[in-house]
Amino acid sequence: LARRALRRWQAAPRASATSIIREAITACSVAVQERSRVARYKFNLGRAYYAMSLLDDPKTRGRTLERASTHFGEAVELGYAAAFNALGQLYLNGEVYVARQGAGEPQRHPSDRDRARRQFERGAALNDVLANYNLGMSYKYGDNGQTIDRAKAFRHLSVAAEAGFIPAMIETALEISDGKGVKQDNKRAVELLEIAATRGSSEAMYWLGEAYRRINIDPELRYERDIVRADLSQAVIWYARAAELGDSRAQAELAQMLASGSGLPSAQPEAAGRYWRLAAEGGSSWAQFSLANLIRDTKIPFRPKVGGAPDGGAHEMRALYEAAFAR
Repeated sequence: LARRALRRWQAAPRASATSIIREAITACSVAVQERSRVARYKFNLGRAYYAMSLLDDPKTRGRTLERASTHFGEAVELGYAAAFNALGQLYLNGEVYVARQGAGEPQRHPSDRDRARRQFERGAALNDVLANYNLGMSYKYGDNGQTIDRAKAFRHLSVAAEAGFIPAMIETALEISDGKGVKQDNKRAVELLEIAATRGSSEAMYWLGEAYRRINIDPELRYERDIVRADLSQAVIWYARAAELGDSRAQAELAQMLASGSGLPSAQPEAAGRYWRLAAEGGSSWAQFSLANLIRDTKIPFRPKVGGAPDGGAHEMRALYEAAFAR
């Protein structure tokens, strides 16, 4: 019943979410009372309280998070793998609350990256997927008090990837492509991205587009490198799939390829204009700046100023430049 309620909450409109979460809390509480030594029940009760905290009034959120912290902590004491990651996230976000004696408000612990890391490490040792992913990302970027260690990053990310966790599959592909901490294998990197993409990941689709344009698919190191044999028509396909799912980076890359005709029989300026605008509206500063320049150079029609005298697109160009500079 608790699992069904939690699934319903995730798909429910906000208006009905609170009552659904209360149903989950009630069901989980009964389960904990009946079997107090079952760690999974305590973990699910912590999840339910954390879900409630996301919708709670700020005045009562601390008490709700205190209950979530308590139940996650009890599940940790019983050795439940997923609870280590959950408690680590609370420490990372500064959301751990501890009850005070008497009727006072619970005390909030500030963000504690060291404790978060230790929880992730313990969860990863028990093969929890999310703990391995979070620990791998910590090693990759040197977060949470870790020193950067790409070999350890790959080891933890690949464990989560083998379990089918899509973000980990993408990060593992980036590590394999970059060849730091693991032998470079561009073919395997693309295979992992294709698996993630076929499961609906727009992020994987975007990086496949990057791969087929012969650009290094590590987001921190975008220098030229042969990833797989160049195939601009495949790049167009993958960018287009990601673009239709709302990825503004893919929309901008696709717009550029459509404008130049790369990977296509001929240039398609009208379609390029549509994707430039989508990317600009999605927050891509590169698209905002590029679109303003294209309008300035009369390569793409401007949007007429509403309720004002014709201005040749100056109003739209200024708005785009300002948005790009603000970012």
